[in-house]
Amino acid sequence: MFKINKELAEFYGILLGDGCISKFYSQNRNKEIIRIDGHSQNDREYYTYLQNLIERITKRKISIGYRNNKNAIFITFSNKKFSAFLNDQLNFPYGKKQGMIISNKFLKKGFINNVLRGLFDTDGSIYFTKNNHKRDKRTYPIIEISSHNTNLINQLLKILRGKGFNPILSHYKDSIKLHGKKEVTKWMCEIGSSNPYKKSKYEFWKKYGEYKSEPEEI
Repeated sequence: MFKINKELAEFYGILLGDGCISKFYSQNRNKEIIRIDGHSQNDREYYTYLQNLIERITKRKISIGYRNNKNAIFITFSNKKFSAFLNDQLNFPYGKKQGMIISNKFLKKGFINNVLRGLFDTDGSIYFTKNNHKRDKRTYPIIEISSHNTNLINQLLKILRGKGFNPILSHYKDSIKLHGKKEVTKWMCEIGSSNPYKKSKYEFWKKYGEYKSEPEEI
């Protein structure tokens, strides 16, 4: 039986961001596949972490796949009991995630920060822009989480406000942003990141007060 704990909560957030559960019929039997996709350059180290996370949760070995011609990295595995648990107990749908929101069980058990971390590490980004005082340097930090799921965006706004953040809804209402040093530092201290690529960008900015690369949306 799978336990609702910090590790499962983080995986749930990851799956909510860049993953899906597929259910289909092939070769005379029903199949259920869990898949997570990322960027082979930015996420290579993170996927090693993700591989170990899934193996601890499922107690099974899994592998990482690559499509170098498309800069793609992915994890795909079959585990019917785990898929059924995610679907039955945590309301994670098979197929499209349209309209899905975070299960209330993570809120009740106090694991929402772990869900948010997993979501940020997959569907989120941290980038840096020029401000009015130092136009030649990218010193102003922004965290952004994007989704076309209006229900999820509204839920995230409510959760973050309840945690003392001041999230800003984008013009097209398909992302929320945390602007400035106070908000970004609060996120990294309270929620954090398990993605080395995102953490290194934050740590560079924290050390030098600026980020020298072009801002990226991940």
